[in-house]
Amino acid sequence: MSSAQPFALTDEQIAFFHREGYLIIPDFFTAEEADRLRAHANKLVDQLDLSTHPGTVFKSSTEGPQTSNSYAPAANSNQYFLDSADNISYFFEEHAWENGELKVSKLQSVNKIGHALHELDPLFGPFSTSEKVRAVSRGVGMTAPAILQSMVIFKQPKIGGKVDIHRDHTFLFTEPASTTGLWFALEDCTMANGCLKFLPGSHKDGLCNKKMVRRGGANDPTNRNKDVDLVFTGEEKSTVPESEYVAGPVKKGTLVLIHGDILHMSSPNTSPDSRNIYTFHMIETHNTTYSAENWLQSSRPLVHLFSPEEEQAYIKSKQQQ
Repeated sequence: MSSAQPFALTDEQIAFFHREGYLIIPDFFTAEEADRLRAHANKLVDQLDLSTHPGTVFKSSTEGPQTSNSYAPAANSNQYFLDSADNISYFFEEHAWENGELKVSKLQSVNKIGHALHELDPLFGPFSTSEKVRAVSRGVGMTAPAILQSMVIFKQPKIGGKVDIHRDHTFLFTEPASTTGLWFALEDCTMANGCLKFLPGSHKDGLCNKKMVRRGGANDPTNRNKDVDLVFTGEEKSTVPESEYVAGPVKKGTLVLIHGDILHMSSPNTSPDSRNIYTFHMIETHNTTYSAENWLQSSRPLVHLFSPEEEQAYIKSKQQQ
């Protein structure tokens, strides 16, 4: 992500993001960087040992992420999902398995890899905390930003599923609201292969207090995710049809910023081309509370984009303005 001049969002870009709830930034990273990250993601899949994997599939729906274990039904698929907060974990497409075997190759079967790539992976980690990413976080007004989760989403040719209309803040919430998504196109994202679609301005509509929260659990100090259920509270009151959403096709190397409260979605991939992307979510940690009810509860400190000294210096500079 090198650049001749220090990167910064323009006043026009910042205004657009706050007004519309999203921002498309072409050429944020190079095609070579995109190809390198994509090849590395494929290598991670190639290294996956299926004999030790529970066969967990992932499906996005109006009721949130749905997980199940295709050939280990006695296992807790929620636990594999919840434990992924600390790991690089693999989730398969809904119909990838048949009688305990993949119908096609691993690379054609994986839905996504997540959720600690930004912390544990030698390529995605530095990419996620680059100077340009740090500049973006400042541009959208963050003081002490930290990364919660990260994913490579493959959106497989012909079978890559639809991601239903949702708001990210439903699944990762703070008080006050601060969740922001950074979505990096590792390939061209088109109408045919399932580009993002947005309802501009919906981040300001005040129509949603829906949250996915943790409930239950075995109170096991050695296994905080044992027997945890994921349920919804509140409701989504927006009824605007998909036909009103604005498509955002982008080229490889584009960054899309996504406000945590904007309604967005992506259609199924009906094309012969994959739609690989990398994405992560960051939150504000200064004067902000991350709820213990969130599904994602890492056992380690969050990855901050700035050191404690840098954060304190920035807070002081803002107080002096």
